[in-house]
Amino acid sequence: MSQSSPSTKRHIFAKRHYEALASALAASRPSSLDDKSKRIVKVLEWELTVSKIISMLEQDNPAFNASRFQEACHLVSFADV
Repeated sequence: MSQSSPSTKRHIFAKRHYEALASALAASRPSSLDDKSKRIVKVLEWELTVSKIISMLEQDNPAFNASRFQEACHLVSFADV
């Protein structure tokens, strides 16, 4: 069994993991609520979760494209809330 040199770090996550995470996050995005203030809170909580996952993925792979991942998660601005 060969060992990797310290300079060749293997990533924990592969493209299929990024895609599965983005799909799950997009599916869990808060849907419309009658109360706009509750919706804003739910969306902010969801966005915080997405941001934390993005940070983890960036640490795993410096070439990770956060903008592309945000688009795949359907991350939006307050204008869309």
